[in-house]
Amino acid sequence: MARTISTDPSLARLLAWLSPAYPVGAFSYSHGLEMAVEEGAVTRRDDLVAYVEAALLHGAGAVDAGLLALAWRAAGAGAVPLREACFGWLAAFAANIVSAGVRLVPLGQTDGQIATATLLPAIARATDAALAVTDADELGSAAPLLDLFSMRHETQYTRLFRS
Repeated sequence: MARTISTDPSLARLLAWLSPAYPVGAFSYSHGLEMAVEEGAVTRRDDLVAYVEAALLHGAGAVDAGLLALAWRAAGAGAVPLREACFGWLAAFAANIVSAGVRLVPLGQTDGQIATATLLPAIARATDAALAVTDADELGSAAPLLDLFSMRHETQYTRLFRS
């Protein structure tokens, strides 16, 4: 079955909005990864994938994606379909942390691409979870190790990113 690439203007807007260059500035955040690397908790591609997966499914990614879904519904949005917006946002969230990991661990670009591809099922699961959120009271995170790394990252002697 042949697949075509969409040229829908809403897709172009979505990709622009999700660029780490603007408006969210994702390029500057590591979600504590910098401290995790310094402490030796993330030293290989598989460690990086597990770290990003935890952030997607149990950390900030899960909460923020749920909030995205709630805000989209409240605004009566429709320029970009909700599933695509949420999946795109989560993919950008994951890509940002992988990009930080490629520089911090360090890993090569090939390992970064493999990590990104490996995370696609987790991004899909995180998207499904976010779309199931119907009330802000359902949101929360359960990634204490990532939170501890983020807190310690704030006072790290030398750091490149924010947490």
